[in-house]
Amino acid sequence: MIDRNRLQTKLALQKIRNMMSTVRGIVILDYEENPFSEEYLQKIGYLNNSKEADLKIPYSTNANEIAAKICDRMNIKDSQIWYYAADGFLVKFRVTDPGTAVLDIFDKTTPNSKGFVLIDENKDTMYDFGSDSRDEENYLFDKYSLN
Repeated sequence: MIDRNRLQTKLALQKIRNMMSTVRGIVILDYEENPFSEEYLQKIGYLNNSKEADLKIPYSTNANEIAAKICDRMNIKDSQIWYYAADGFLVKFRVTDPGTAVLDIFDKTTPNSKGFVLIDENKDTMYDFGSDSRDEENYLFDKYSLN
């Protein structure tokens, strides 16, 4: 008999693999299950719609300028290890071109909006950047401590 949960997990993972294979500026290292439950995300304030954004970038901002601001704010550098969070998985990757990586992750990973959630190598800090219902005119950048 087919285990539906296992099949759904495999399909979700394959979808993420296909999507991440289009992202330039990174080398995929591994895929793992996302250890952060909804309860935990609530506890750290990630699901709080009244949180004031740490940074606002107008939608009209040039894509290269957005990438530069994000790379600077997150201190993304060549050869660093990061995790991309999506659909119950973490994608571990090494940055080979910071600007290109941020632009591609921003443009290619969220089909119906623009944005991403990245976690630093030590899994101490989570960064959320993109369009958000809290503001209709700006991309929002939020930083969360995972400790």
